[in-house]
Amino acid sequence: DFTLTDHLVNAGQFTVVTAGVTTLYSLKFFIQRWKSSLVLEQELKQAVLKAEFESLKAQVNPHFLFNSLNILSALIPEDPRNAVTMVERMSKVFRYNLQNTEKATVELGEELKIVESYLFIHKMRFADNLRYAIAVPTGELEKQVVNQGLLTLVENALKHNECSREYPLTVRIEAAEGWVVVTNTLQRKNRLQTDSTGIGLKNLRHRYALLTDREVTVEETEGEF
Repeated sequence: DFTLTDHLVNAGQFTVVTAGVTTLYSLKFFIQRWKSSLVLEQELKQAVLKAEFESLKAQVNPHFLFNSLNILSALIPEDPRNAVTMVERMSKVFRYNLQNTEKATVELGEELKIVESYLFIHKMRFADNLRYAIAVPTGELEKQVVNQGLLTLVENALKHNECSREYPLTVRIEAAEGWVVVTNTLQRKNRLQTDSTGIGLKNLRHRYALLTDREVTVEETEGEF
């Protein structure tokens, strides 16, 4: 025989169990929805970052083309034969850019090959007034760098600094302890001569910021940048 108290106790226990099971299922459903929303938020964030990165990368090619054409126009009247060679080297650089257009980063070794071609182009024009050295251990060559990042730094060094018999320009590229360092002698041109667009270094900083927490470090002394 069940008394009223027994019925109330059973009803109470049933209510507690039902509420507990319902809570567990509700909590499980909430967690699943929460995880789904986090995944969606992350996907949207990645899509925005990718679009922003692609926009920044798209600025680099016209910037590089603009500077290269300026150099070529100066070289044509001085040395037509080397101007032809320079066009061939430029085509190699742009072929590299097109082949890697989908990549955010590239191997350091790949980037160095194109940087060396770029420096060679300028060496034809400036001869002994331009000196450069690349000292990168073999073990560093497979590490990743931002696509055209080194090219941007070398380009800026040549664009913004005097390169003449009186002021020969030296560019060094080194790699150690997870860093790639580009150093040039500091001998700035007159601002009116550089016709700067202000894109290069700012663009590079922004692209690295989208990929890593490590910042692009810029140091300037009395004689070096």
